[in-house]
Amino acid sequence: MDRYPDILKKAREKALQSANSTNLADAKGHGPKGMRTEVWDGLVDIWLTSEWQRKSEVAKMNKSAVPDATLHTSGSISYRCHKTKMV
Repeated sequence: MDRYPDILKKAREKALQSANSTNLADAKGHGPKGMRTEVWDGLVDIWLTSEWQRKSEVAKMNKSAVPDATLHTSGSISYRCHKTKMV
């Protein structure tokens, strides 16, 4: 569930690349292989609404307002190593 928005974002980017466009409306019909065209086109219609665009802009501003909050610098280390470093 946490990864689903990321999956959709990558699918949007790939669809725009496939459509050779930067306009989201051109992404219709270029959805992922495992998704029916009607479902993908419905998602694109939702993404084109002014309400979704507004929420997206607000989220971008909130994320950029506190850049350190989304920074993960510990990398992929085990719990044991992390605990040792904290001590």
